[in-house]
Amino acid sequence: MLPLDALHVECFVGLARASVAFVCRRCARRDAAWIDAGELCAIAAAGVVLHVSARPSEIDEHPSFVAPVLSGDDLIDFHFLLERADWFEQVDPHREAG
Repeated sequence: MLPLDALHVECFVGLARASVAFVCRRCARRDAAWIDAGELCAIAAAGVVLHVSARPSEIDEHPSFVAPVLSGDDLIDFHFLLERADWFEQVDPHREAG
């Protein structure tokens, strides 16, 4: 079990969830997860320090295009493409040869 001061809880204005970051005691890697409002209330009541931030702008971003999903065959083809010296020119046809 992690001590309360090992958690970094980031609350975002206007969001009904928060981000919790911590360092895994077993592997020493930093990890993060989203928690909902109920979980946030529970750990706040336990005494965790909450950090409040503005809503991240990325949440409201909408891509201007929708790309097709990559298949396993696409990944294999891309792997072989990377073996070529001119691979970047193949994937970016607008790039000037140089």
